[in-house]
Amino acid sequence: MYPKIYLDRTFVQLMDEFAGTESRILVARKDYNDAVKSYNMKNKSFSEHFNF
Repeated sequence: MYPKIYLDRTFVQLMDEFAGTESRILVARKDYNDAVKSYNMKNKSFSEHFNF
């Protein structure tokens, strides 16, 4: 039988921190992906000016 986890204040705070961290990671991932997409588009349009 598994031990019961009691929802005390420390556990609730920890879960709130995890949720906040997850949200910040999602925002950072979106910002990174947007920056890479923008860079790739600029790089492609720049490269199209040269015919190799």
